[in-house]
Amino acid sequence: MIVTVMDETDLIKEKLNIVDLIQEYLTLKKTGINFKANCPFHNEKTPSFIVSPERQIFKCFGCNKSGDIFTFLMEKEGMDFKEALEVLAKKAGVEIKQGNRLKVSGYKERLFEVNLKSQEFFHYILTKHSLGKKALEYLKGRGVEATSIETFGLGYAPNSWESLTSFLLKRGFKSGEITACGVAVASGSGGYDRFRGRITFPLIDGQGKLRGFSGRVLYAAEPKYINTPQTPIFDKSKFLFGMNLAKGEIRNKNEAILVEGEMDVILSHQAGFNNVVACKGTALTEGQIDLLKKYTENLSLCFDMDLAGDSASRRGIEMADKAGLNIKVIELSGGKDAAEVIKEDVKMWQSATTDAVPIYDYYLYSTAKRYDIKKPADFNMIGEELMPVW
Repeated sequence: MIVTVMDETDLIKEKLNIVDLIQEYLTLKKTGINFKANCPFHNEKTPSFIVSPERQIFKCFGCNKSGDIFTFLMEKEGMDFKEALEVLAKKAGVEIKQGNRLKVSGYKERLFEVNLKSQEFFHYILTKHSLGKKALEYLKGRGVEATSIETFGLGYAPNSWESLTSFLLKRGFKSGEITACGVAVASGSGGYDRFRGRITFPLIDGQGKLRGFSGRVLYAAEPKYINTPQTPIFDKSKFLFGMNLAKGEIRNKNEAILVEGEMDVILSHQAGFNNVVACKGTALTEGQIDLLKKYTENLSLCFDMDLAGDSASRRGIEMADKAGLNIKVIELSGGKDAAEVIKEDVKMWQSATTDAVPIYDYYLYSTAKRYDIKKPADFNMIGEELMPVW
């Protein structure tokens, strides 16, 4: 059914029940004619978030946020109205007539198009062109199968200054758009390719939008990984790699496994562990914590460094703890990361995830391994490390 912009919102509201939408994010309990839950927009112990199926609205009597299905999605997912309209229209089976679509941000849409065309270029080079042969061999050597290359849309950026830039310019994109979305770096002559000589990992959000790329060096260069910088459509602090593929399984299992890097996620999913996402580092941000809370309250961390001794990691864990997440730690022996363990023996990864320990127990075990409580100097070191945690 094709409708005009004048009646599309009303039709979507008729077809979608606000209770069904919000239950994708929260556990609602029936109370009389309404439903109640802890508010998803602020921390509370006593539920004050009410959903009215009769009026098709929500209202929190704690923080005073209220609205309809559009408002809820905009608040919960950080969308603008146009984005919420498109998502809900798809859910409702309503086709919005192209000529009447609301153009909230045509500029951002152009940047998304640049990213999509860049991904097509990178993926073609990796899978179809001789320039991608070494990158393809590297991925296969790491245990990445062809199906995973397709699923995650992996690619390769040729080791040249402007092959992608030239490709995009020929397809009608402006140099300012190409540099604004981060696939090229601005220079006096226009711009040069940011990810040259690197395997590319598309950074796709939970709504399926391609917001940027991560690039792993194939030739000798530093740093090993680079990412799309902050752009009008990408904010690393509010992004988790693999969430577009993992969110359903995170809800089903009511647990998210958080690893550091892209390869950890890819090999985990390849092995059937589909509730794994990566934060691209060890320091959790508020934005990433908010993303996780949309789908679960249970989080297992698997980082290849000592969390007890790392202050940046501790700060993120403290924020997650205060946000109500139940946190466990997955320990891997020998300094290996998840990708290495899975390639060596997937059963080791299964055991490690099953045997994850509560975060505060982990802190105690970690210091017990590194210090001798019988030595006064070590005892003081334990206190210096753990007192900030407690």
